[in-house]
Amino acid sequence: MRIEKQTFGTEGAYAIAYLWEDSSQFKTGEKRPAVVICPGGGYTHTSDREADPVAMKYFSEGYHVITVRYSCISSDTPLFPDPYVQLGSTFLWLRSNAENWHVDLEQIVLTGFSAGGHLALTFTAEKEWVAGLLGVSSKKLHVNHLVLCYPVVNFTYGWPKEVEKEKKIKYLFGHDFHQPTKKRLIQPDKYMPDSLPRTFIWHTRDDATVPVENSMKLMLALQEKQIPHEAHFFESGVHGLSLGNAVSAAYKEQINPYCEPWFDLALNWLKKEIKQ
Repeated sequence: MRIEKQTFGTEGAYAIAYLWEDSSQFKTGEKRPAVVICPGGGYTHTSDREADPVAMKYFSEGYHVITVRYSCISSDTPLFPDPYVQLGSTFLWLRSNAENWHVDLEQIVLTGFSAGGHLALTFTAEKEWVAGLLGVSSKKLHVNHLVLCYPVVNFTYGWPKEVEKEKKIKYLFGHDFHQPTKKRLIQPDKYMPDSLPRTFIWHTRDDATVPVENSMKLMLALQEKQIPHEAHFFESGVHGLSLGNAVSAAYKEQINPYCEPWFDLALNWLKKEIKQ
């Protein structure tokens, strides 16, 4: 394994890449697909549990993996658009090294958990806006496959809780954030572009933090736009399951054998178009 790191600014944000070496003993010179992971954490932190354990799982299946530790709320200064700039910069870093790293740029998977799912979804839906922030062509931010795990989709579907909604939105967007963009980032399923890539979604019915309606309404929006997608709704499981096994669990409720197959389901879905 080869490990590379890229830092963003002076606020501690960074991306870390776990790369397959171009071994002379197997698959010499072959390009591999790459997964970019946005951990969750409510935009207050990036979850360790949704970072390295997931990265190693993807890596074990033959993917190059990059985990993005994007900036989170730390003061009264609005957070956005920093996470979008950092995620976009990660894609530029990946593309600039694709030849050396043996990356198949036609098979880029963006995976997001919870708030990281919101970031992944809105980044993909608003890539023209992000490209403008970075001064690059939106083609350099292209995503082929989107995997969303119990994602925040719309800030009016139960996250944040009503008691903290106004405060959270202020910390994310500020008062003078560009209004049309703000509206699309708060309610992305209402402004779904036809260009969104094929999408995989999973959620639990009784998620008490990010209600399952987020994923259900996203699925309906994708269906309306005729965007290829697959969705799995499990009967029961706490929010933030990550892999759902002992490797990624902090306490026993996060070990959920019933939901653990989500990763294999996503992997098989990806294999429909990714050939390794």
